[in-house]
Amino acid sequence: MGSLKQEVENLGDLDQSAEIVVRLLCTLPGWGEKNVQVQQQVIEVITYIASTVKRFPKRCVVLCLQGISERVADIKTRAHAMKCLSAFSEAVGPGLIFDRLYKIMKEHKNPKVLSEGILWMVSAVEDFGVSHLKLKDLIDFCKDIGLQSSVAATRNSTIKLIGVLHKFVGPDIKGFLTDVKPALLSVLDAEYEKNPFEGAAVAPKKTVRASDSASSIGAGGADGLPWEDISAKITPNLLKNLGSRDWKVRLESIDMVNKIMEESHKGIQPSRHW
Repeated sequence: MGSLKQEVENLGDLDQSAEIVVRLLCTLPGWGEKNVQVQQQVIEVITYIASTVKRFPKRCVVLCLQGISERVADIKTRAHAMKCLSAFSEAVGPGLIFDRLYKIMKEHKNPKVLSEGILWMVSAVEDFGVSHLKLKDLIDFCKDIGLQSSVAATRNSTIKLIGVLHKFVGPDIKGFLTDVKPALLSVLDAEYEKNPFEGAAVAPKKTVRASDSASSIGAGGADGLPWEDISAKITPNLLKNLGSRDWKVRLESIDMVNKIMEESHKGIQPSRHW
């Protein structure tokens, strides 16, 4: 493996052979390799390729994520694997990595794959911010999987992740977590205090090289929270009642509009009819 790493580093045009080398490593020695040193070197080579080539194929990311996520769970390979996930994020954008990891982590039998994977997500949000992420999917994952886990380490990791999101998104994130248990809400409030809202003032520590990365992922407001389409709730009857001569009817209609806005967390998706 040592000689292969040197050969890969010495390749003149790594862009042409990157996918071939990654596919080779996924097969031989493969992700079932038991020798820790070999595992570490495989991850180092893949990380080097992802960090060096001008365009790292998304196919390579998909090929590696299952194996890398399992290496994150092992303390002997955790640092190598987390560095590799960050290199993937710089190459193709963290949005793709998060989307793929949700399914892998929640279905894996090893609880450390979930708890340690979420800890990597904490560092990824700190490094890249939230502009590349589908925030609603991330919040739903935290709420439905992370906070519901019976494993304390997973719940603690999730609380840290939500806290870091608060730094970028602000207090509006609380509106998406109203159905969380009161005991957890108080713990989350303490985490928000550790991560006060900074919003746009937080400059990303790392950038994404891929021009077609997920900066356009998902519609959202200025704070990154998802927009909601409320057009179905603005019925002809509601519009008619807003113009009623009866002040009681108008007041009821205004209250209904306020309720619709609150339910959408004031993140209303614009619609175009021209």
